[in-house]
Amino acid sequence: MPDLTYPSIQALIARQMKRHTTESRAFLAWVLENIYRLEDAEADDCVCDGPDDKGVDGLYANMTSETVEIFQSKLYQKTTRTVGDAALRDFAGTLTQFKDPESIIKLRDSTRNHELRGRIDELKLANIVAQGYEVKGVFVTNVEIDSNGREFLTRAEDIITLSKAEIESLYVPAERTRPETGTFQFDVSRYDFITYTNPQGVSVAIAPISATQLIELPGIDSGALFEPNLRQSLGRTKVNKEIVQSIDDVSEHGQFLLYHNGITMVCESLTEDKQNGKLVADNLYVVNGCQSLSSLFARKSEITDDLFVLVKIVVVGEDSELLDKITYRSNNQNVIKPRDFKSNHPIQTRLQNEFLNVFNGKVFYEIKRGEISDAEVVIENDLAARILLSFDLGQPYTAHQSYKLFDELYTDIFSRPEVNAGRIFATHFIYQKVVECVGNINDTAFANYTLTKFFLLHIIAEALRTTDGGKEFIRRPGQYLFQEKGLEVLDRCIDDMLSDLVTDLNGELEERVRNGQPLDFKRELKNSTAVGTLTRAVVGSYQKLVSRGRVESFDDEWSRVKTELTADAASSPT
Repeated sequence: MPDLTYPSIQALIARQMKRHTTESRAFLAWVLENIYRLEDAEADDCVCDGPDDKGVDGLYANMTSETVEIFQSKLYQKTTRTVGDAALRDFAGTLTQFKDPESIIKLRDSTRNHELRGRIDELKLANIVAQGYEVKGVFVTNVEIDSNGREFLTRAEDIITLSKAEIESLYVPAERTRPETGTFQFDVSRYDFITYTNPQGVSVAIAPISATQLIELPGIDSGALFEPNLRQSLGRTKVNKEIVQSIDDVSEHGQFLLYHNGITMVCESLTEDKQNGKLVADNLYVVNGCQSLSSLFARKSEITDDLFVLVKIVVVGEDSELLDKITYRSNNQNVIKPRDFKSNHPIQTRLQNEFLNVFNGKVFYEIKRGEISDAEVVIENDLAARILLSFDLGQPYTAHQSYKLFDELYTDIFSRPEVNAGRIFATHFIYQKVVECVGNINDTAFANYTLTKFFLLHIIAEALRTTDGGKEFIRRPGQYLFQEKGLEVLDRCIDDMLSDLVTDLNGELEERVRNGQPLDFKRELKNSTAVGTLTRAVVGSYQKLVSRGRVESFDDEWSRVKTELTADAASSPT
């Protein structure tokens, strides 16, 4: 739980203070990163606290919920301080500046605060409010709201608060809890080794270490030794096969030290005993060389005393930033994918922690290739990215471009407050229903095409957006998912919607064939205009059936199925 009391909060927002001139700005940036789950650059873009800010400390447009959120941030040093109705009334007055597009344009033209003016322009704020985006005020503070403040909030429906208790309840740590690996003593007496301290005061040891010692390191088989790594063991890759071949050839063991690039490790502390040729490391981790060490471990019976590996050990203490930099920059043997470079990113680690808390270990969110889990459901974050890209952002035509998911599209996909464990699980569940249903498409080649699943996922999202209940589900799927019988109700509703939509899709495909213009799916599913045309045709047909009462809307079916399942549960013998 974060300590929001002053002065402890100074340590909490220390990283943000490097980018902001005041503690109030840094505190709001911290909230946007940790509660709204924005990337640091996007959080900084939202902050406009400063001279002539007109009471507006931050601006954020949520494209999923179609809301504009106006932030006011108050950081108090006295822990006994509370916020009453006076501050909230002032904030309510601030929000009147956003009541309509004309007021927003007037605010933009009157402020001398270049950050506020630039943010209004960047978000095209007047335009999106004219389109129907709802304006909400978010009052952020590190203390509690008193009874007068709470009473005022019952009448101020356009203001929500993120007070001390609310922030504490919503906070999910982004830090990974690294397992203790204990103390390990290396015998480095056979060859000379060196130790030095760099100009920044970081201690390093470089030594040839026997493979017989390395395979005894704790945590190889469980993966704990590789916890900070960008990925776990990848199995039989080309590089790993070549390493195994070198291990199997005993005559080459004496030369292995010359062939191999070495292993990079980090530790909390390192004790040197040159006289006896010993290095003693506390809480040791491998940040580069996971594949090599895993290969050595797998062939342990073939290893001889002549097989040595060059090892670099860096003392990072508790400096996680230095550890991450070493991990990022030292990986260069097996091909590193953009996904790997985000495996220790706060957004990903926070999501993994949240999955663990919400689903009690039954659902595992995999953020590193090769991670080991015995959970009932494993959701890989690259699949989650494709799902969110298709379902939330309406871009199924980009889902095949894996190199973009954790690069140029990463912020759009993951850096949004609504992206949480509940959302990812719900959309993944719908995706699994799509996978089951795709076989009902009459055109087998089209049904088996990779992008078809993501296209169907996009279609069902667009169909949901045609009703108020469906829009609410898209905004907050967790509220539906975690209702009594929620998963069972969702299962039935999505099954029926997919059945209806696939029927309409089959009809559209057949109509195109009759007109001599069959769907060129290998090209059209990669084209945004073509996808939009086909989506409108299918969803339009579905809407007509709903309006004529031929099929149930999502809203009506959810209500009916929930009532039926609840009644069945009540009537069942205990």
